[in-house]
Formats: sequence, structure tokens, C-alpha cells
Amino acid sequence: MEAAGVDALEVDAGCYETWYWAHPTSYQPPGLMVDMAEATKKVVKIPVIAIGKLGYPELAEELLNEGKADFICLGRALFADPEWPNKVEEGRPEDIRPCIGDNDGCLGRLLGAKYTSCSVNPANGMERELALKPAEIRKSVLVVGGGPGVWRPQEWPP
Repeated sequence: MEAAGVDALEVDAGCYETWYWAHPTSYQPPGLMVDMAEATKKVVKIPVIAIGKLGYPELAEELLNEGKADFICLGRALFADPEWPNKVEEGRPEDIRPCIGDNDGCLGRLLGAKYTSCSVNPANGMERELALKPAEIRKSVLVVGGGPGVWRPQEWPP
């Protein structure tokens, strides 16, 4: 491929039967395919792009600094936080909304949904429709609770 004029190689794994490789879940470790990019980089002269849960700035920088890849590829990390690159460049990695790898909004909605979304960024895919704007009528409100309640049978009764 290099001799044929390919400019770069993005190295990953997975297919229909092993979809969890192509779309790593929360149960798989960050950087799970870096070893494949590193092995490829040893035998080619063109740039190699690594993929596989690289939405952690420290990990991404480490693999670039160690020469394991020339570029990193971010997919679902950008669904979770489209400002990921800007926050890293500005030195604000603690402000990044991380991908949790649950595959619910990004993959789960692909079947029959009008748009994709993200569990940690539900506005993804509908940014215009769900844009935050000032209320037309100002009101005082009280928010009670901080999110959905979760009932765990093993914890009942309290």
C-alpha cells in the first residue's frame, strides 16, 4: 500500500462479528489498539494513525511522544465533547466531558432513529434544536435532586 502511494495508515480492528473491537465498550481498556499501530509503524515509512479509546489527553500525548503513532483518531470522544481538541490545546483537560463507552446514543440509536446522540452529551446531533438560549420569561425555580434515581434491589430496603 505504501508503494502504491497511500499517504497514511489508520490501524484498527473489528468487523460485524467482533463489533466490540470497532466500537470499544466501557469494559475495554483505553488505547486497546495502540499495539497494532506501533507494530505497523515499525515496518512502514508513511504516517500511522492510532485509534481505540484515545480520548484521554495524557494517553494520547504519551503514545505520540513515545513514537507509537504519528496521529491519533478520535471518534466517540468528539461526540461526548466536540471541544476536546480546544480544551487540550488550552490546557484544560479537566474540563473534557469524557466518553463513557456505553454505546447507547452513538450506536444504539442508529437503528431507526433520526439522529445519533450521546449519553453524556444529549444535544449531540441536534445542536441547533437544543441550543441553550435565555428564557423569554424569567422565573425563579428550585431544582430538587441531581439526576435520575437508580433502584438497586440488592440495596433495598435501605
